[in-house]
Parts: sequence; structure tokens; C-alpha cells
Amino acid sequence: MGKKTVFEKKTKTRRFYDFFLLIAFFLSGATSLSLEVSWSKELSYLLGVDIYGATTVVTAFMAGLGIGALLVARFCKWTRASIKSYGILQLVIGICGLVSIPVFRSTLPLFSFLYDQLNYDSGFFLLARFTLVFGLMLIPVILMGMTLPLVVGVSYGRVKGRFAYRAGLLYGVNTIGAVAGTLVAGFVLIPTVGIFKTCFFTGMVDFGIGIAVLWFARLGAARLSASGAKTRAASAEFDRKGESHGVRKPFLEHRFSWPAIVFLLSGMLALALEIIWFRLLARIIGPSVHAFSIMLVIYLLGIGVGSVAGSSWVRRLRDHRMPIAVLLFVVGTCPLVTLLLINRLPIWYGRLFLWLSQDVFTVWNLMIQGLIASILIFPATLAFGAMFPLITRAYGVESTATGRQMEASVGTLYFYNTMGGIIGSLAAGFWLLPVWGVKTSIIIVAIASLVLSAVLFQVSFQGSRIKKALCGGIFVVPVLLMAFSPKLDHTILNAGLFSEMINKKQFRQIDSKNPDLGRLLFFHEGINNSVAVVANKFKDGNLTLHLTGNWVSTTEFHGRFHLKFLSHLPMLFARQHRTVGVIGYGTGITAGTTLQYPDVERVNIFELEPGVIKASAYFDYINQKPLEDPRTHLYMVDGRSHLTYEKFHYDVITADPIHPHVAGAGNLYTRDFYQIAEDRLNPGGIFCQWIPLAGISPESYNAILNTVHDVFPHTALFSFFGESVVLGSKTPIRIDWAAFEKRFYSPAVFEDFKSLDIRTPYNLVSFFMGGEQQIDAYLSDTRIICSDDNVWLEHHMPDDLYDRSLKNLYFMLREKIHDDGFAALVQILPGLSLNQLARELAGLVIDGDAAYQLAQRAGQAQNYRLMEKYLKETFADFNSLHFYAAGLELADYLSTDQRIDEAVSILHVLQKNHPAFSHAFGREAAIMIRMGKKENATSILKQGLMFSPGDPVLEAMLET
Repeated sequence: MGKKTVFEKKTKTRRFYDFFLLIAFFLSGATSLSLEVSWSKELSYLLGVDIYGATTVVTAFMAGLGIGALLVARFCKWTRASIKSYGILQLVIGICGLVSIPVFRSTLPLFSFLYDQLNYDSGFFLLARFTLVFGLMLIPVILMGMTLPLVVGVSYGRVKGRFAYRAGLLYGVNTIGAVAGTLVAGFVLIPTVGIFKTCFFTGMVDFGIGIAVLWFARLGAARLSASGAKTRAASAEFDRKGESHGVRKPFLEHRFSWPAIVFLLSGMLALALEIIWFRLLARIIGPSVHAFSIMLVIYLLGIGVGSVAGSSWVRRLRDHRMPIAVLLFVVGTCPLVTLLLINRLPIWYGRLFLWLSQDVFTVWNLMIQGLIASILIFPATLAFGAMFPLITRAYGVESTATGRQMEASVGTLYFYNTMGGIIGSLAAGFWLLPVWGVKTSIIIVAIASLVLSAVLFQVSFQGSRIKKALCGGIFVVPVLLMAFSPKLDHTILNAGLFSEMINKKQFRQIDSKNPDLGRLLFFHEGINNSVAVVANKFKDGNLTLHLTGNWVSTTEFHGRFHLKFLSHLPMLFARQHRTVGVIGYGTGITAGTTLQYPDVERVNIFELEPGVIKASAYFDYINQKPLEDPRTHLYMVDGRSHLTYEKFHYDVITADPIHPHVAGAGNLYTRDFYQIAEDRLNPGGIFCQWIPLAGISPESYNAILNTVHDVFPHTALFSFFGESVVLGSKTPIRIDWAAFEKRFYSPAVFEDFKSLDIRTPYNLVSFFMGGEQQIDAYLSDTRIICSDDNVWLEHHMPDDLYDRSLKNLYFMLREKIHDDGFAALVQILPGLSLNQLARELAGLVIDGDAAYQLAQRAGQAQNYRLMEKYLKETFADFNSLHFYAAGLELADYLSTDQRIDEAVSILHVLQKNHPAFSHAFGREAAIMIRMGKKENATSILKQGLMFSPGDPVLEAMLET
């Protein structure tokens, strides 16, 4: 009985020891991802939000993990190592977490030095920047990489035959802990307490884990590994003999082992698919910070669950090559199956949203996103996770056969896997996606996995040739999937349905089989985003620019206003405007407008995505071709980064960021960014930024405006057709009315204003919403300031996006901003005549729709002069529903009346305002043909077909 009692006590102690380690590894997995998420966001302020910055962080993090694992595998003395070592590692990781953010922020001068000394787009700069980031993360990340192989290696003497099971279980639990860390950091800690406190709290947890592990080891739990002392002693003796005979262990032990090579290749496949899946899913469920967190959660969850499941299977398997081959087959086949569904997923996501969601953001929104992400990600990641314990076991079999040290196996394998992951992520981001696109990239990765699977099948299969042939026959399935997979419908995938579905009534009208979402004119799988140009998306004859599915700009008349005003307003009010910085090229309208001012000497344009520049040809008809102007200097770089490090100063800085619900866009809505912009302005300079009025709550809008006003004490707000633009300056915004008029009536500037139907400066100032004192009063109850640390806006905006109760904020601002009788307007424009302003505002009232009805009646009565009069009144009203029809009828009448120049002028206005409608191009081409100008007609028809490809009328005219 005594022996049995002792045995039972040891068993209970071992179980408690195992349970304790699982809890510790779960928590350390959570803290590691919490730190990674926080560090990635913090470093985005230093590196920018482009792929180079993101890749620098991911590569440095993974390289550190791999190096840490390799160091354990190569140098750990297993006869001396114990669980205490793990506790010490966690203590140091905790200390690093506590001080990490202050250390990162203190390195700004170093990044500035690199930016000054090296070209920002050179390979040397990227290498130097990676080296600096790797140095910042070196200690904690290498220690993180050491924990798993150390604990598994220390346990070898006790578990032996269950070594692969234990490795897989700990790895799986650690990864599932990473899921918890992603959720807690992304949805709770960072939005609640900010980045610094998140890292501080996470560091405290790591420190607590270390204390708990050391306390546990002190109680004697680590003695449980004593049963493996003989094994480790034998291993040490083997090492000593090897060294005494002049035999040196290679740094990469078992470097030619097939399990290690398979694990390296599987790491490449896993990270390549992660990059591809995330790019694709951003177009389906949206590019918000919540959406990306959900994608990462599903990815990690699949690997974690797969590893735990695989660890339970590994003990029941004798031959491990065949199961690994099966898993690689699953990895290769599952993405191919999803190709059959991809074109349907945006519609399915919308249907689920309508069925399960409420009128405000709830957890159901996240669950729907998770379900859609799981369809693409989860099956293959389960196979990736299950591979770890199986490959560990296969590696162990080879180690036993060669007499090499098994304790080091997990460290060696982990190193190979992380190095493969780095290669895979770089290949996907810089080669596969930009060169081949999403579908072909998936197929390439699938083929690589299937080829590797086929090789293992043939090597491991023990049977006749007929059985081998039958076994190989299963590879017909993925071949058929590749052959019959549909072409990706980029119109659906880039329509931004994730933002359209909040309008339930409209979304239900979309035909799931033949959705009418506009006509795709251009698509480019860029290095940072997918870029698309869509014609007639809103049935208005205009073009829209889409980035990663999210439409960001339109050529529609009202949609152009804020793009024009982002240039006109600061240029008119700035003390001088010789040097201008434009953040975000987009359609090029803002940059082109800026160049219309004669005093401009230099315009620096900052754009992240090369695909946007490639798409610019579709907007040259309306943006004055700014890239061809010698005063333009294009920088393919994060605009905030360039302002931070480049010491160039500007008279005007204008920013047109993506809507703040997009992950990363929040970097351009923080006090820290505005302070950078303020430091780069010359005396009397103006900062100008767009703030959306749609898809945003009053709380979020007020937070942005309050943040701008906190940095720029002198502000002015303008609003028009559902958009707003704010001006900010260190000095009072003020210009005499006479000087304002002079700038307005500068020939090129005045012509540009006329294209907006703004004929006088009084028309322009009618869009004034409020001045400095009015904004002070309006924001009196607002306390929120958006900062780099609190990341408040970026985490709040996904809630706004799915709140169907939100309306356009224009009328709220009109109601809540105090009407001061134009006192603020007179203050910024001394000399303005309020009487003239009142007369001009009264004259702006035009009812084009009523005039069109009168024109129809006059035409029926054959009173053509009266018809012409009313058609011109309708054509003068850009807001009229009959604007386009009136223009066509007026051009037809003028052409018939031999007033060709007038007719062509009207057709040009129609073409400019509704390029995706082909009628105006056809009408002008017909006029040119009648005049015998066939070359002109051909040019016009080709331009029309650029915006309406395949139009039968234009093509028939071109052929004849």
C-alpha cells in the first residue's frame, strides 16, 4: 500500500506539473501575441503602414523566434537545464515588455538618421531599418523563441516515448493562447488603455509567469525530470566522446533530414497562404482593424487546434510519412476547393449579415466575419498545425537511428519552420500577389504542397505498382479543381459589399447570380492593396477608385468637391503657397488642382500604392495630368513617415486619408500626426484635411475635429454634399477679401471653379460651416483626443460602420454649430460684403427639374427658342436629375441649328461629368464625321470605349 500511495502521489504531482505547464504556456502564448500586436502598431508610426514596414516587423519577429529556438537546440546543456530556465526567460521577457514602448519611442532620432543618410527607397535603407527594428526586438523575441524548445527538451528524459505528443500539445496550447492574446489585445486592452499600458500590463503578466514558474520549481516539481538524468548523462557522454574524437556537431544539426526540410517548406506554404488569404478576405469582410484581428484569430486557432489534435494521433501512428503526405495533400486541396466559392463569399457575407445582425455593432458581426474567414482558412491551418507533432515524431525516429540528441529536435525544427515562414511571407507579398494575383498565387502554393505530398506518398507507400497508381489517382481531384475553378470576379470582390450591406433594402435587391455592381475598367493586384477602377457603380455614369475592395473616391460632380477643396481652400487662405505637400494621390484631382495656382513652385505627392499611379490614366481627363507637370515630385512612400523624417517645410499640407474605418488609416487622424504636420509648416502655412460625414458617428467625428483643433488653435470648417474639410494653422486664418478675390480669379483657378459651377468667390464661401470660436463652442463637451497611443479612432470606427442608425452628419453640424450671422466668416475674410453674399446666395436657387418639364412642353409646342432657354436652365443645375438628358437634347438641337462649337462644348461637359455614359462621345464623334474630321472622331470614340468598353454603338461607329 505504501508503494502504491507513493506512486499515486507522484502521478498526481506529474499531472499537476503538466497542467501547470499548459497554463503557463497558454498565458505566454497570449502575452507574446499581445506584445506583437502592440509592437506592430507602435512601429507602424516609425516605419509607415506600407508592406515594407509591415514586412520588417514580421520578419524581425519571426527571425528572432527562429534564432532563439536554434540557440536552445545548439547550446543548451540538457544535463543542467531545468524548468527554472523557463521561469528566468519569462522574467526577462516581462521586463522587456514593461520598457518596450518607451525604448521604441526613444529611437526616433536613429530612424531620422537613416532617413537622412540613405535613400528611403533603396535596399540599403530597408536593410538598415530592418537591422534597427531587429535590434529593438532582439532580446524579448529571441527569448520567446527559446521557451518552447527549452521546456520540451527538459521534459524529454521523463516523457521519452510521448515526446512528440508533449511537443505538439505544448505548441498547440501556446498557439491557442496566442488566439486569446490577439482577442484581448485587439478588442479590449489597446482600445481601452492604449498601447503603452497594454505592453506594461502584458509585461507584468510575463513577469508573473516567471515568478510562478520559479516558485513552482522551488517546490520540487522540476525533480520530476530526474528520471531522465541517465538519458541526459548518456547524451552528454556521447557529446564528450564526439568531441574527444575530434567530431564537431554541426550548427544546424540534421540539416539534411527530410522532416526538417518538409517543415521548412510547410512554413513557407503556411505564411504564403496567410498573406494571400488576408489580402483576399480584406475585400470580402472589410479592411478594418477588427477584421484583420479576426483573420489572425482564425489562422492561429486552426494551427493551435490542429497541433493539439495531431499530438493525440501521433502516439497511435507507426509510419509518419504517410500521414504527413496526407496533411500536405489537404493543405494543397483545401485552398483549391475555396476557389469554387470565392466569388460567392461577398454575397454570402452580406446575406448572413442581414439575417443575424442588428442595427448596431454586436458580437454577431465578429462571428459572421469569423465564419467567412474560417471557410477559407480553417481547414488548411488545421493540417498545418497537425503536422508539427507528426514531423517531430518523424524527426525523432531519425535522431534515434543516428544516435543524435533528441532533446534539441524541437528547437531545430522550429528554426526551420520560422525561416520557411519568412521566405513564404516575402515571396507572397513581393512576388506572388503583385505578379500573379490571388487565384494564381493560391494555385502555385497548392501545387507546391501537392508535389511535396506526392513525393512523400511515393517514398512511403508500401505496395504494388497498381496500388501506388491508385493512390496517386487521388491527385486527379486537385487537378480537376484547378481546371474547373472559375475566374475570379474582380467586380464583386472589389465592390466593397461589406460597406454596402448596411443598407439592407438596397442590398436585398442585388441579384446573387448577376449582381449589377458596375463595369470593371482596371484591376491591379498591387504590393500594398488591390486597385480597381469601376465605371457606373452608382448608376451615375461616373468612375470610382477602389482600394482592397473599399471605394475611396469618385469622379461624380458632388464627390469631386472635397477633392477640389482640399487644394483650393488652403491655397486661397495660406500666406503663400510656393511649396505644397499632398498626402494621398488617389484620382489625382487634388494634386492637379493645386498646380493651377501660378505661384506654386513644388508639389510633393506621397502615395503608398504603385497601382494607384498605374490607374491614373483613367482620371487624366479630369485631374489636369499632375504627374506630367515638372513641378510635381512623386514619392512612393508613407506620407507621415516622410513628413516625420524629411526636414522639408511647406506652405500648405493637404491630407486625403482613406476613411478611418480602414486599418492603418487612423495613423493620419492622431494628435501626433498633426503635430508632425505643424512642425513642417512655414509661418502662415495651412494644414487641410478631409473628414468624412458618412459612415461615422458624431462621437468619432467630434473626436477627429477636437484632435485637429487641439494642435491647430486656429481652424475653419467647410462642408458640402456630405463631406467636410477642416483648415488648421498655428496663426490666425485671415486674408483680405481683395486678395482672396484676386487668387480666385486667377485664370486657371477660375476655370477650375467654373467646372464646379462656382462662378464667384461668394459662391465658394457659402460652403463655410464654422470658424474658430464656433468650433470652440461646438466642441466644448468633447474630451476625446485621438493619439498614437490610445488608437481610439481605429478601434471605434468598425462599430460606426455597422451602425445603421447613423445618418450623414451634415444636418447635425448645421443644427449644432452656432449661427453667428457670418461674423466668423468676416473675421477670416475682412472686407467681405455681407449684402453681396446674401444676394448671391439667393440667386443660387435653381430648379432644373421644373425647367426640364417646361422645356419638354415647349418642344412639343415646337417653340424651340423657349425650349433652348429651359434646357440651358436645366443644364446649369448640376443637381438636376435631368442634367444629362437636358445636355444631350440641347447638344442635338444646337448641332441641328449648326451651332457646332456650342454643341461640342456641352458634350465635353457631359463627358467630363459622366464619362461612363457613352452617348455624349457618340454624339461628338457623329458631329466630327459629318464635318469630315475622321481622325478626331476616331480619337473621341477610343476615349469613349476606354470608359465603356464593348459599347456596341461606339464600336460600330469606330469600325465604319
